[in-house]
Amino acid sequence: MRRSFLLLSATAILLVSCSKKPITVSPLESGSILAPSGFVYALPRTLLNVDVQAVQRQVVAGPYAPYAQKYLGITSAPQQNTNVWHVERIVVSSTVESDPQMYFVVENSNVAMPDFERLMASKLVLFPFDDSNKEVSSEIALPKAGANYFADMSVEPFIVEEKATYYSNVAKDSGFVRVPVHKEIIVEKSLEDKARQAADFIFSLRKKRVEFLTVDFDHTLDGVGLKAALAEIDRLEKAYLELFLGKEFVRVHHSSFEYVPTGEEESAILFRFSQQKGVVAASDLSGSPFMIEVKPQSPSISLELPLGEGKKGDVESQYLFYRIPNYVWVKIGDGRNEMFTGRFKVFQANKPVRFLPKGASKK
Repeated sequence: MRRSFLLLSATAILLVSCSKKPITVSPLESGSILAPSGFVYALPRTLLNVDVQAVQRQVVAGPYAPYAQKYLGITSAPQQNTNVWHVERIVVSSTVESDPQMYFVVENSNVAMPDFERLMASKLVLFPFDDSNKEVSSEIALPKAGANYFADMSVEPFIVEEKATYYSNVAKDSGFVRVPVHKEIIVEKSLEDKARQAADFIFSLRKKRVEFLTVDFDHTLDGVGLKAALAEIDRLEKAYLELFLGKEFVRVHHSSFEYVPTGEEESAILFRFSQQKGVVAASDLSGSPFMIEVKPQSPSISLELPLGEGKKGDVESQYLFYRIPNYVWVKIGDGRNEMFTGRFKVFQANKPVRFLPKGASKK
């Protein structure tokens, strides 16, 4: 579709070149009627695309965490669930698009316009078209709240039989005699007993691994079999250690923002960030602001002729306008840490510049 539009526009330029009337250039206004011999062009502007990569780390404390130090000697086991976000990185890229506030109508030209074609080839002027910038979002889903994160890993039952003695009064002769009665009852092990049992199994796994790796130890495993046995020991040890150290889940989320610089030195809130929610909108006061700062590297080029000053038919109305970029520095940070610094070419950092096409009327 764009190729067809450019073909029609090129045809319009050719038709304009065959006209006998002088060229006229004017800003496109609402309700403007374009003559068959005219065409519309636009000045370019730069759009900044910001991709924010945030990482969520959720830790679910293990059921035996309170006994990690007592039975395993580990002092850093998380004792409670945590959910923390942090900004991993920020990537900024730029896109050139037509400036919707800088459309011009060119009508009635009796000369060829090679200068205009060269400007188009250099992307200093554009035919109007839309650039679509798609948001990028990918994430790894976390388990649902309330899920059972830890399987029962014990190699022994969590219930035990205990013997209990009760006394019963039994009538005998002329009185009652206390007679002991023995019963077996089923009792569930305490959480500490379960933790000690899991810790004992971890040490037994480590002992078995050392035995497999010891040359003098007599076993029948070799080659692939030994490798598989060691891998299974490692898997079981990791699963049992999670009962003490907990599980960690990581979620990566990309948030995309678009920012159109004005071309002047400026700063604005691009988004806000919360350690509990992650990246939130700039209007969400629950997060801390991340600012974007734009600063031109050099002064902008002055405009020789204000837009719309010339009258139709005058030489001033024959000037074509184009826009050349200026370099700007872009910084993004939260006030304490600077997450991104880069230099970009921004078209709107320079004011439009005029030129008189070769062969235009000088009267």
